[in-house]
Amino acid sequence: MMTNQLELKDVLGRFVQRLHYSAGQVAALSGVPKRTVVNWLSGRVRHPHHWQRLVQVAAALRLNETETTELLQAAAQPSIAALRQQAATEAEQQLLSHWLPATAAPFQVIADLPYFVGREELLKELGELLRNGRSVTIHSLRGMGGVGKTSLAAHLAYQLRHTFTDGVLWARLDTSDTMAILTQFAAAYGQDVSKHHDIESRSAAVRHILADKHVLLILDNAQTSGQVRPLLPPTTGKTAVIVTTREDLAVSDEMHRHLLQSFPSNSGQSLAVFAHFLGQHTVRRWHSTLQEIAHLLGHLPLAIAIAAGRLANQTSVPAYLAELETADNRLNTLIREDRSVRLSFNLSYQALAPDMQKFFVALGAFGGDDFSLAAAAYLVEQSEAQTADYLDTLIHLSLLQPTQPGRYNLHPLLRDFALEKQTNSHSLQRMAYYFIHFADISTNPIPVIANEMSNLTSALDAAHAFHLSELFFTGVRNLYPTWRVQGAFKTAVPYFAKALQAARQNHNEYQLATILGDYGSCYWQMGESTTAKQLQEEGLEIAYRIKNKALICMLLTRLGTIAGYNDGNYELANAYLVEASQLVNSLEDTAQGIKVYVGLGNVAYEQGNWVQAEQYYRQGSTFIQRTQNEEHFDAVLLYQNLGTLATVRGDFAQAKAHLHTALTVSQKLGFAETESTTLARLGQIAHEEGAFEDAYKYLTQALTLARQIQHPEAMCHALCNLGEWATATKAPAAARYLAEAHQITQAAHIPWLESVVLIQTGEFKLSQGKYQSARKHFATALKLATTMNLLEPQAYAYFGLAQVAKTKNEAVVYAEKGLTLFEQMDHVKATAVRNWLSNIKEG
Repeated sequence: MMTNQLELKDVLGRFVQRLHYSAGQVAALSGVPKRTVVNWLSGRVRHPHHWQRLVQVAAALRLNETETTELLQAAAQPSIAALRQQAATEAEQQLLSHWLPATAAPFQVIADLPYFVGREELLKELGELLRNGRSVTIHSLRGMGGVGKTSLAAHLAYQLRHTFTDGVLWARLDTSDTMAILTQFAAAYGQDVSKHHDIESRSAAVRHILADKHVLLILDNAQTSGQVRPLLPPTTGKTAVIVTTREDLAVSDEMHRHLLQSFPSNSGQSLAVFAHFLGQHTVRRWHSTLQEIAHLLGHLPLAIAIAAGRLANQTSVPAYLAELETADNRLNTLIREDRSVRLSFNLSYQALAPDMQKFFVALGAFGGDDFSLAAAAYLVEQSEAQTADYLDTLIHLSLLQPTQPGRYNLHPLLRDFALEKQTNSHSLQRMAYYFIHFADISTNPIPVIANEMSNLTSALDAAHAFHLSELFFTGVRNLYPTWRVQGAFKTAVPYFAKALQAARQNHNEYQLATILGDYGSCYWQMGESTTAKQLQEEGLEIAYRIKNKALICMLLTRLGTIAGYNDGNYELANAYLVEASQLVNSLEDTAQGIKVYVGLGNVAYEQGNWVQAEQYYRQGSTFIQRTQNEEHFDAVLLYQNLGTLATVRGDFAQAKAHLHTALTVSQKLGFAETESTTLARLGQIAHEEGAFEDAYKYLTQALTLARQIQHPEAMCHALCNLGEWATATKAPAAARYLAEAHQITQAAHIPWLESVVLIQTGEFKLSQGKYQSARKHFATALKLATTMNLLEPQAYAYFGLAQVAKTKNEAVVYAEKGLTLFEQMDHVKATAVRNWLSNIKEG
């Protein structure tokens, strides 16, 4: 039998074409998979089995009931009227609620977003308050443009549609006249209030109409209290009100106030929006890239939705990330037909007075996570009192957010908006000058500087971009002590590279030698001693040429450290450091004086001359006494070494006193590296005293800190001592700890520490009865320690070989060699070796 009824593809195609939508856009708006939409439009699927997805598409296309029925019947499904009678579940009723019978209560709400995500706690709270309201309930939703206030109100209205039996009324206050809105509200109930020609009387008439009704009023985008007050319902009855606004309105003082912010960065809500547009498969594939995109967009819901729409139809995920990262203005990438983040922000900006616009634009110079009142006052050249008033105004207008007392945050996209309105670089240069001088450790302690790190790197970027070479050089030098104690060497390296290039181009030999020294130190801290030595040697050559004693002393000290620490060339190390010591007394530089004598003490210590080592350390401590200030990095190193010296002599009480001083200063000043290595030493002492539980606590804390800053030596110390602890306590992780420690010592080229790790691994193998493997490790350690003339590791290696010797005579020979070295150093281990040897001989 023939029929003239149009097919699904024809009917759906007509409605889609009317709105100029693509299949992807229909899918994004409706929540129906794109493949399904394509199958319908192509005619591949003519009669879908379920009506629900057709209804979702009809709602997204804003079809009326007649059009929706036409679409359904083209797919061989019942009409809307029939489905309304058949709907058995709340979900089905919700789907059909877009086409209620004409006799139903008014529902003036804009379309609900099909990809609405998040805000679960607020939705639950508001839902419960509004459902259970026994009297008039008024709520205010405040937040910056694009944060989703209107979308939240609409979503909530659809959820509560059946709760408010007399309907939901909606008014857009920023684009509608108050008198017209009152007329619209009255007309929804068949009433005419046009005879009331002033706001007061018309408002009273509408309140009378609403007095006995259970209705929800949504007043969207209120800009002034004067817009809101005439629209509020009578205080009797069960009417509820939701006001959305960007501003902190006085009228909201008596309301339940809710502040909306961007999606939390760790909530997954931004990814949920991407998943709606792109599908879960794409989100799983590009998870980290999409997270990066969301971060660049500050997780602003409007921006995320626009970006997702573009990704669904125009570009690949990696290409869009590249566009965001390289775009001069990210706001240009956030335009999608009539939706624009810039347009949303501009509404708030245009409402500002001229002086406030200027102030807001200046704040765009801040590139960090947040900024202080003092920084803002310096930037705009105003008093802190005046600046605080301006900042409060922007907070009330949702253009700024307080993060903690005295600190403020500008959303990254609002920063972009402010930056594009800057007509010159004045604000950016003032920001750079402020923070670069803030980073001077003679002005502020390192923990305070570290809290501003995001602003400081932004300041360096600005100084480099505007070719402020002197300022950039000063900034890199000022920041290096903070980078060092944080272990942020990978952050530091690119800035040193730029500073080095600028110094070479400017032919400034002082800057060049200085940067070469710090750059080399940075590489040394990362375990790249060869590169470090090349940079330091070039710097020393320049320092000699310009006859700068301070630079010569600094570079000699650093080269001495490399020669001894990495190369085991203690003769060369001593030569460098002795020359440095002849210069340092005339410099009146406390930190450099400590460095020189700590270096000399370390050379003496490694060669087993502990008396001389202590003399050097004590000489270094005189520099602390001169200033009566022990709260700096080099003083911590000195106390650490004094603690280590007392430990190997068996004076644990004295050792702990020195180490706790080092730990206190490290923790107070935020020195993560020395905090870690000090904790490792305290763990070693606790182990020696048999306090294994305390040892484990110290050592795991040390390892956690070392991993956070990725410091090779600190990680090795903690891992090696944990290996010793695990060996003694029969813990199963000993092999893993020691294997990782050995790998790090080889990668970072720390041969003296490698010999220590090999000895401890030999002890572990010995405890397992694996004598051949233990012998191999002890022998390798001995060879390495002998090459470097390291007496303490040699002594331990000899004693280890004695314990795995194949004959009694061999054991005695090795033990006696180890004992000789231990006694030469006055080492606490000498007694234990002497007793072991006595037992062997007697046996």
